[in-house]
Amino acid sequence: MTSVSTFAPVLIPLVLFGGPVCAASTSHIKEGYLVEEKSPAAGQSQPSSISASSAPPSGPTWLSAGVDNLAPVVAAPAWLLPAAEKVYGFLDLVDGWKGAESFAPVDQTASEAIDLLWQLSAEIAGLQEPAISVDEDGAICLHWRIADLLATMTVYGDGTYSFYAEAGELSAKSDSEMVGFPIPASLASILVTGSTAA
Repeated sequence: MTSVSTFAPVLIPLVLFGGPVCAASTSHIKEGYLVEEKSPAAGQSQPSSISASSAPPSGPTWLSAGVDNLAPVVAAPAWLLPAAEKVYGFLDLVDGWKGAESFAPVDQTASEAIDLLWQLSAEIAGLQEPAISVDEDGAICLHWRIADLLATMTVYGDGTYSFYAEAGELSAKSDSEMVGFPIPASLASILVTGSTAA
């Protein structure tokens, strides 16, 4: 019987060399590099050796050591790890945290909010730190209010989020976007405008 293992990589924050970086959750650290695990075919060993002589240049980069199992390493903004910790702190809430009709966020919602934070920081250079809160329905919200930028993203924990954003004459909104897909250009352009105004 042959088994096939498939996975969808989930981005998680890690700390290396005193600063946060992110990589696929199927990775581990080996000799200071992130190495993506691959399931070998039955009876095969798994190669994963890398040498220090293949050190990448400093700064965000794709690792390249002539090995096909390296994962990308991208420097994360300083605010990302504390933001992720705040999101995971919301998991300490219990249903009824703000009255009988309020619900606590679930693991899936927190995980998707972290994925979205990472994705935003990777796709929008210089993105400012959002304020983060929980709605009474257990959704996690990201908020920006910088100069004339006003933006809110709400993560529901079902693989979707909604957003509303405005800056000057620009505005954009969506009631349903998929977590893990590229950030809509209309939203990204407004967040970039707000990030450069700060």
